[in-house]
Parts: sequence; structure tokens; C-alpha cells
Amino acid sequence: MIKILLFILLVFFVITFLWVAAFHAFYRAAVDTYQSRPGFNPKVKAPESMVGCAHCGTYVPASECIHRSNRTYCSQEHADRERMTQPV
Repeated sequence: MIKILLFILLVFFVITFLWVAAFHAFYRAAVDTYQSRPGFNPKVKAPESMVGCAHCGTYVPASECIHRSNRTYCSQEHADRERMTQPV
């Protein structure tokens, strides 16, 4: 009886090992195919500086902010509100 159980256990481990090996090979092939396609660029963009909005203090990327009279704003709405509240 023990020999049968050991044999079943051995078969189970062999099947599990083969399944894991096949899955790894399939996954590796899929990744290699994905990375070799035209237009794949694994490079990460350089970090961009963040600037605070003069109206609400929210930080936004420098490329997306609105510049008005040496101040930066997170949106056009905040730039317009700040302009309306400034004395003439």
C-alpha cells in the first residue's frame, strides 16, 4: 500500500514539475515576443519636476501647468480666478 502511495506521490511531483516548466517556457516565449515587437521601448521617461499651484497648492507636472505673471497654476480656471481676485 505504501509503495502505491509513494508511486502516486512521485507521479504527482513529476507532473507538477513538467507543468511548471512548460508554463515557464510559454511565459518566457510570450515575453520575448512582446519585447521584440516593433515600437517596444523599455526605457522609462526621465522624472519631471512638479510645481505647486499658486491658488490651491496642488502639485502638477511642470509641462502641464499654466504660467501667469511669474506664478504657476494647475488649471486655466485657477489662473482666471487668481487674476480676478488681484487688485488693479
